[in-house]
Amino acid sequence: MRLIIVLVLIASGLIGGSIKLFMTGPDGEYHIAAADEPLFTSKYDDRLLELEKQAIDNGYRQKAEDLIRVWFLEEHGQPARFLTGVRAARKKYIDMQNALEKREKDLETLRGLGADKK
Repeated sequence: MRLIIVLVLIASGLIGGSIKLFMTGPDGEYHIAAADEPLFTSKYDDRLLELEKQAIDNGYRQKAEDLIRVWFLEEHGQPARFLTGVRAARKKYIDMQNALEKREKDLETLRGLGADKK
């Protein structure tokens, strides 16, 4: 359960951090319109994206295993409860993967704009 919460927080951060409203501040750095922190790329971005993808896969797998474990312990309302849980987990998994794809595209844009100053 904690892993799901962490994954949701990561995904919401990725979604919020991938807004395409780039602005150039007086310091010449790129900024998100709604944030004070400058945007930049780093040599670790590709590895971080890979780790985030793995975390999403692991979170989905753990959720599916938890749902099956509940089914083994309590058969009441199954398999409908299992299927409802899996549907919700699939939606979240897809949303998180889409957020990561958007982040990858945004990083490519930033690299093209020369935002790799750090």
